Amino acid sequence: MHAATFCALLAEAFLAGDWQPADMARRGSAMIDAAGSQRRWMRRLAGRVAESLPRGEHLTPARVASFVERDLGFRRVWSTWLSSCRIRQRFWVHPTMGPSQLPLEAALPQVATAGQLADWLGVGVSELAGFADLQGRHLRASARSRRHYRRRWREPRSVAGSPRLLEAPKDRLRRLQRRILRGILSQVQVHDAAHGFVPGRSVHSCAARHACRPVLVRMDLSAFFTGIDGRRVAGLFEAMGIPRTVARVLAGLCTTATPADELAALAHTWWLRVLYARPHLPQGAPTSPALANLCAFRLDARLDAFARSKGWRYTRYADDLYLSGPDRPHRLVRMVHRIARQESFTVNARKTSIMRPGRAHRCLGLSVDRQPAVPRQLRERLEAILTNCVRHGPNGQNREGHPDFRRHLEGRVAWVTAACPRHGERFARLLEEIQWP
Repeated sequence: MHAATFCALLAEAFLAGDWQPADMARRGSAMIDAAGSQRRWMRRLAGRVAESLPRGEHLTPARVASFVERDLGFRRVWSTWLSSCRIRQRFWVHPTMGPSQLPLEAALPQVATAGQLADWLGVGVSELAGFADLQGRHLRASARSRRHYRRRWREPRSVAGSPRLLEAPKDRLRRLQRRILRGILSQVQVHDAAHGFVPGRSVHSCAARHACRPVLVRMDLSAFFTGIDGRRVAGLFEAMGIPRTVARVLAGLCTTATPADELAALAHTWWLRVLYARPHLPQGAPTSPALANLCAFRLDARLDAFARSKGWRYTRYADDLYLSGPDRPHRLVRMVHRIARQESFTVNARKTSIMRPGRAHRCLGLSVDRQPAVPRQLRERLEAILTNCVRHGPNGQNREGHPDFRRHLEGRVAWVTAACPRHGERFARLLEEIQWP
């Protein structure tokens, strides 16, 4: 038997009960059926382990085994009598939830094993493995009906942008993801600077932070969802105190890799092909915004601290970064690029916009020269569309070809109402007067 194997078995024996040297030594001695001097040596080893590795920490068998293997007392006796001992009894460690390294709003569910996770989600263990798809079987499935996601491409919104792939999970997987969102992800606190996809925060709360500021800088993160890979998501779940094996399953449920036959639109963008081909956060899954916010926690914390030290303010809405302050924005922009790279994000330099005094300041479509408000030009355009719909009917006013023109107008009116209730009430009355076919 190799020393590493013995240490792994001894670590499991130590962890299989109370973390007291006497109890640990009793289990370790029972493992090899020790007697006499062997029992005394095992008590001394257990004492050193318990003293150096407090049980309050999230101990794993691998960490305990590593400590034992490096212990000088163990190394002295291994070559003399310990290597010839036979394993008489093996102890099994039942996985438990560890302490969370992230701030929590409430306790997380007990999902220390795949069986517990399957019970909590209301599926069988084999179904859970199929949905997590850690073996990548859906990548090899030729029929799209056997895949877990429906995919469609959207053209870039600007010349500087890239095509976007919308990956919407099918019904059963979407229900599992919503369960994970409500029961696990929503219990973890996000940074105060994050305003996108956070209950109680919105574009208006984000824009209000930058009202009446001399200089406003807007920056954009490239491939915000796609750039977050499965290993990073699994590490996030581990940081919540979830055991590694279950964290990998949860990451598999919340990420996907795009099959090669659906990447034809990226024939000339090799770096995006690489990102889509590996497990990543799908743009269209209910869990992706929350996971992206949590993965960006360190980025938000560092940028917020740096901005405060220079007299600036920082907010983030999804992949849009906004900073406002007195002057000298170029030095700030360079530092944002550096911090983003260190946190495994990339800033799209072509989308950086610096709005100085004398130029209209826009934050997420709102004017922030004074208090956040919908720009006058947009209000007048919407009022003209609503008035023409009332007078001439809505059929001839849908010039942009929206598939559900009524809901489109309702959304725009709600947008104005949230920023300026006085204008919103007038627009709502016009909306009610429209005679829809």
